[in-house]
Amino acid sequence: MAVGVLRDCTMPEECPVRAKLTSSDDPISALKSASEAVLNAYWNDKDVATCKRNAKTAIAWGLEHADALGDDENKSDILGAVKPIAYNLASFLWTGWDEPGIVLAPGDHAIGEEAALLNLRLAAELRRDAIAQCRAHWLVGAFRLTANDYAAARETFAHAARFAEDGDGPADAALNRAYAALAAVFENGRSQEFIDVYTSALDALANVEDGADYVVQVKKAEKVVSREHA
Repeated sequence: MAVGVLRDCTMPEECPVRAKLTSSDDPISALKSASEAVLNAYWNDKDVATCKRNAKTAIAWGLEHADALGDDENKSDILGAVKPIAYNLASFLWTGWDEPGIVLAPGDHAIGEEAALLNLRLAAELRRDAIAQCRAHWLVGAFRLTANDYAAARETFAHAARFAEDGDGPADAALNRAYAALAAVFENGRSQEFIDVYTSALDALANVEDGADYVVQVKKAEKVVSREHA
């Protein structure tokens, strides 16, 4: 399933979720507790290092247990509990939020991207609905955008928008079309033609439910990409 940093976890003694994972007879409950610890470390403590350590430990532990089950029907339940941890880890390590009080380390982008790819693979393997597939693709596209891989980001956002359309999610579709248009702006040297398309996409996004907040989100990502890849 996952390779690299998400499998490379020796569950250090100081990891807050270690005892819960190793002592629990209920892996699903243990993973849900770990998921809560990840959220608390990020949102309440603004502690990216602990958030990352908790998430990596839980993901590695969950994947190891899922592998051991083979074709057991409980495997999907365990992977289903791993998936939101992977999603949240990736989201928390994406620079495009420009979240106040959050400081990311140089290697966090790679960890976040791997978590995003794991979340995408689990969305497909677990046959999640079209909106979940859309959001999994969006997250991968987000990392490609901030990695300066604009063509791949544009294609991924466009793919996500198609999933949103299939799932009757107009807000998700409009959001991904706006991100795709933003990627095209950078891909094409910020030419006026693509800026106009992007502006139109933002106008359309503003008209969906919670559209104003989504527009702010996209513009933050634009600011980050402009700043980091000027």
